[in-house]
Amino acid sequence: MTPSSQGVLQLSPLKIAAYCVYLVAWLVFAVAAAIGALPRRRQARMTEITAPLVVGTLLQALALFAITGSMGTGPLKPRTFELAGVLVLSPLGAGLFVWALRSVPRDANA
Repeated sequence: MTPSSQGVLQLSPLKIAAYCVYLVAWLVFAVAAAIGALPRRRQARMTEITAPLVVGTLLQALALFAITGSMGTGPLKPRTFELAGVLVLSPLGAGLFVWALRSVPRDANA
C-alpha cells in the first residue's frame, strides 16, 4: 500500500503556497474591513437598505449555492491552474478591497 492509499494527506509546495496566500489575503481583507469601519462607528448612523444592496447580497448567496451544489462528495483535488488562480486572484482581490476603501474620500458621508 502506498501512503496515499492509507489516507495520508500529500501536499505539494504549490498547494501549501496557495493555502498560505489565501489565508494572508483573508487576513488583509479582515484587517482592512475593521480599520475601514472604525471611523464610521463614531458617526453611529443607520444605513438604509437599497435595492442594489439586496440584489448584491442575493447574488453572492446564489453564487455560493451554485458552487457548493455542483461539488461532489469526495475530497477536493485542485488542479495546477486552479492553484495558480488562487495564488494570483487572492492577493488581487484583497488589494482591490483595500484600494476601494482607501479611495473613498474621508468626508464622503458628510
